[in-house]
Amino acid sequence: MSVREAGLFACAFCEIIAIGRIIFLIGWRQPVLARVLSTDYPEREQEYDADFRRIHLVDQKITSADLVFRNIVTRVRYEWDGKEYAQDVPVFTHRGYLPDRQEILWIDPRNPSKVTSRGIGVAATCMLGIGLFAILLWQLAL
Repeated sequence: MSVREAGLFACAFCEIIAIGRIIFLIGWRQPVLARVLSTDYPEREQEYDADFRRIHLVDQKITSADLVFRNIVTRVRYEWDGKEYAQDVPVFTHRGYLPDRQEILWIDPRNPSKVTSRGIGVAATCMLGIGLFAILLWQLAL
């Protein structure tokens, strides 16, 4: 088995996992809109990230601060079956910008305290990235 074949099998396996995640979310989870009460991304850090993004426009050196997204933890409040829940949920936000005041969460209808913000869009983005990697692997690998 060549490197190309092994890599393509790995890409296919990862694509199947991402498709399974989408099917799982659609079949066994419910989306709800939640209010963001607070975040662990204060204004000072937002300004710091925005400054580093501006510096990159001048120096053209790629660093970890140049990544577009940042993972933060937010305290959210949402309602399910007439009951309110408050949870700490990790979400992605744009570096240097104020985080969203509302988030779409995916909850387990049988246990509404089990919640995630990593929905269909994250899985679809992973599928796109894996597909692009597979095309690159097909073109470059021996």
